[in-house]
Formats: sequence, C-alpha cells, structure tokens
Amino acid sequence: MKYLFFDIECADGGKATICSFGYVIADMDFKILKREDIIMNPEGHFFLTGRAGRPDVQLAYPKETFFRSPKFPRFHSKLKALLENEEYYIIGHSIGDDVTYLNKACDRYNLEPFKFSYFDTQRMHRELSGENKPISLERALEAYEITEKFRYHQSVEDARATMFLFEALLKRAKMPFEVYKNSTDRCTGSTEAGKSSWDYIPPESEYKRLRENRLKGEKGDNAMLRGRRNHTLFLRYLDFGEGIGEKSDKLKGKKVTISMNYETEHFKEMMILAGMIKAAGGEYVLMASKADIFATVDVKDEDGNSRRCSRGDYVRAEIESGRDIEVITFDDLLTLLGTSREELESMPEIDVAYLLDEKYKR
Repeated sequence: MKYLFFDIECADGGKATICSFGYVIADMDFKILKREDIIMNPEGHFFLTGRAGRPDVQLAYPKETFFRSPKFPRFHSKLKALLENEEYYIIGHSIGDDVTYLNKACDRYNLEPFKFSYFDTQRMHRELSGENKPISLERALEAYEITEKFRYHQSVEDARATMFLFEALLKRAKMPFEVYKNSTDRCTGSTEAGKSSWDYIPPESEYKRLRENRLKGEKGDNAMLRGRRNHTLFLRYLDFGEGIGEKSDKLKGKKVTISMNYETEHFKEMMILAGMIKAAGGEYVLMASKADIFATVDVKDEDGNSRRCSRGDYVRAEIESGRDIEVITFDDLLTLLGTSREELESMPEIDVAYLLDEKYKR
C-alpha cells in the first residue's frame, strides 16, 4: 500500500470551479514517490479576496495560467484512476470539502462521479487533541512544531504539508496507520454516486453533550435564543447587514428559512448563511408564511426519534393551505450556496458588534 495525499483549490473558494488538483504519492515510510500540480481552467470568475468573514487566498499562479489550461473534463479520467486505485490510502486535510468539490465538478460537466474511501487529518487531530473546533492546515503544522516550509494554497504543496502533518499525528498516536484506522471510524468517509458521507455519526448522548456545551457557553456562545444578545444581533443583521460572498441571482427574489433545529444552535453559521443568501439575491425570513424555500434539518432526540420543528409544522400547514413552498434539505441549500457544513463551520465569525448600537434597533 501507498499513501496518496491530495488538495484542491477553487477559483471561488468552494464551488465547482476547480482550478488545481495537487497530489503527493508516498510509500509507507513517507518517502515521496511522485508529486504533481494539475492546473486547470476553472471556467469561472476568481473570487478569493475581499470576502466578508473569510480570509483572503493568494494562489500560486497568475489567473492567466489557469485560464490557458485545459478544463476539468480533460483530467477526469486521470483523477478517477488515481483516486480509485485500491493501492492507495487517500488522505487529506478537511478532505470532505475537497471531495465535495470533485462531486460538484462531475455534476457540472455531467461526468461519472468518483467512488473511493478517504481519511481526514483534521478529524484525526480533533480526536487526538480533544478539541472540538476544526483547525486549519497551517495552524495544525504550527501546533505540531513542523518547521518544513510550504507554499500554502499551491495544491501540491498543501498535499505535501498534509503528509508531514499526518506523519506527526501518527507519532502522537504511537501506532501504525492501519492499526489507528481500524481503531476508530471518526476520521473516515467515502463517496459514491456523487454523494459523500462520514462513517461516524455521533450517538445521541454525545450530540446532547455538545448541544448543552453550546447552549451554556459564555464567550463564543453559539446559541440563538429569543431575548438573548445573539438573537438580537441576528434580527438586526437581517435588517441592516450586507451580503457575504460573490453576488449572484441564484436566489433572486426568494425568501428562505431554515429549520429551528439548526437555527437556534448555530448563531455564527446562521449569520454567515443569512449574508450568503443576501449575496445570492435572496432574503432570510423567520416566518413560514413568508418563505419560498424551507431547508429541513433532521435532528434526533434522546430516544432516537426525529426532533419536531415548530417552523416545519407551520411550513406544512402553509403548503396544505395552498402556498407554494419548496422544501429542500439543509445540505442541498449549502450546495446551492457553494459551501458545505465543514467549510461553513470553519469560517471565522463575522464582526457584528456595531449592530449593538441602538440606532439599529428594530
């Protein structure tokens, strides 16, 4: 067996516009056997700087280099042969996002989707360290005191950096990869037929603990309950905040709402989502009677039953009375907005302290 580490860069930071695929193949002793940076034409605008709530990204090559390169379909069969080669363990950092980009690109060009299993170093770090929040590749390298120099956001270099991080993680775990991989399902996932998923689904007891920690938090509290500061800020942001990300007409004139199962416990993410919906020409609303699109989020209670959502009840009542409301999954909404759960959760919090000024009072 060998390792295949890979990383992807997109022109717009997370949609189907892949502009580079970099990979490193190494033996089980981490001797690099091959490395390559595959540059491709994203067939889309570059939007990597000046994005509210997200860091700027400086790619390794001029835009002209990307636009002169072949498009994704030219490399599809090559990438498929690489990623579906059973001789390789496929490894990446926050690899779920990269797999999503591949699936989006296949869908965009009507190409056969990929089918392979993968392992994530970001999740491995979280498991070994006990930290709940995702960690960037650069910060992870610093945490493990890796002094090797890398050119970040050059795909092949990020793949090489992931190899160094993975080697350090295995040293911390004090066991070979095969042993570690078989000891946990928290770091592995797979993709097939254009859909990817993680092998580990938290049991209800762990979900409850994480939920209670979020609700009890003081500094960095992510709950959004009526009458509390976060809820007030969210309401004011809906009235006065600006859009986040590239402007488009994807949701032009549409009013969007999301299940209370998600909204009440994800203040930071909801602020970003509301901004992204604005940038896409839509509007986030709180009342089902005003919604054109409702995104469902299925959450289990302690007995394993789906938790009731009062907003969902209102949506169903509106539909039964004749209202035309499109019901989609939360992940479908994220795909429409060009992001994923992991990418959304790793975005920095928007600075909205200015909305505490009473001049923004509703």
